[in-house]
Amino acid sequence: MPSKKQLYKKKLNEIVRRFGSMEAETVRRAMEMLRQLQNQIAGELLRAKDFQAFRLRELSANLERMIQEYERQLMALSGESVLDGYTLGTQSVTEPLQAAGFQAAFFQPSQAQVNVLLDFSADLIKNITSGMLSKINMQIRIAALGNRSTMDAMQEITRILGLKAGKKMTATGIAYRSEMIFRTETMRAYNLATQSQQTASAQLFPGLQKQWVATGDGRTRASHLAAHGQVVDVDKPFSVGGAELMHPHDPAGPAKETINCRCRTVTIHLDIGPISSPLDERVQKEKERRKEGLNVGKLERWNVILR
Repeated sequence: MPSKKQLYKKKLNEIVRRFGSMEAETVRRAMEMLRQLQNQIAGELLRAKDFQAFRLRELSANLERMIQEYERQLMALSGESVLDGYTLGTQSVTEPLQAAGFQAAFFQPSQAQVNVLLDFSADLIKNITSGMLSKINMQIRIAALGNRSTMDAMQEITRILGLKAGKKMTATGIAYRSEMIFRTETMRAYNLATQSQQTASAQLFPGLQKQWVATGDGRTRASHLAAHGQVVDVDKPFSVGGAELMHPHDPAGPAKETINCRCRTVTIHLDIGPISSPLDERVQKEKERRKEGLNVGKLERWNVILR
C-alpha cells in the first residue's frame, strides 16, 4: 500500500505536469496568433503592390485594425492562462494533502487580487502591441522612401516579429517577449495562489512549511540554484540571492530575482516531511557543471599568468 508521502508526491507531480502542459499549450497558441498576424500583414503588403501616398494611409489603417484584433485575442488568452495558473497553484497545495489523507482548507481569492494579476498581464501585452504598429509602419515608410519592394519591407517586419524558423531556432523580438510574458505571468499566478493556499492551510496544520524548487538548467540563476531545497515556515520568507522572497515572483522582491523566474514551491506537512523532486539531480549536476567551468576558467587565467 502506498505511503502518505508516495500518494502526496504522485498527486503533486500530476499537477506539475498539468501546469507544464497548460503553459506549453498557452505559449503555442500565442505564437500561432502571432504567425496568423504575420500572414495577414504579408497579404496586406501584397495587395498594396506599391507605396503610393493614398495606399500608405490605407495600409496603415488596415495594419492598426489587425494589431488591435491581435491584442484583443492575446489579452483573452492571457486572462485564461492566468486564471488556469491560479487554479493549479491552489490545487498544488490542496490536492496532494487530500491524496495523503489530510483535510484541506480551501483559500478563496479576492476578486481584487485576481484583477491585479489580470491587469498587470494586460499592461505588459499593451506594451508589446503599442510599439508594434509604429515599428511596422516605420519599415514600410523606409521602404517607400528608399524605393524598395514590399518583399523587402516584409523581410524586416518578419525580423521584428521574430518567430522561430525551425525547431532549433530561438524566438526573438516580439515573439520572444510574448513568450516570456505568458510564461512569467502564468507562473506568477501559480506561485501567488500556492502561497495564499499555504497560508490558509497553515490554520489547519500548525508548522506547515514550504520548500523552494528550482528548474536547474543553464538559464537558472545561481542564486535560485542555491535556494533549491530550502525549507521555511509558510509565513516566513526564503533567502534568495540576499533578498527575502515569500515565494518565486514575489512582487516585493527585486527584479533581478523575480523576472523570468521559473521556480515554484511545494508544501511540506510535518507528518510527510521534505519532498524529493525529480529536479534534485538536475540541479546538482548544473551546480557541478558551473563549478567545473569556473575552475577551468581559473586554471586558464593562471596559465596566462605563468606564461
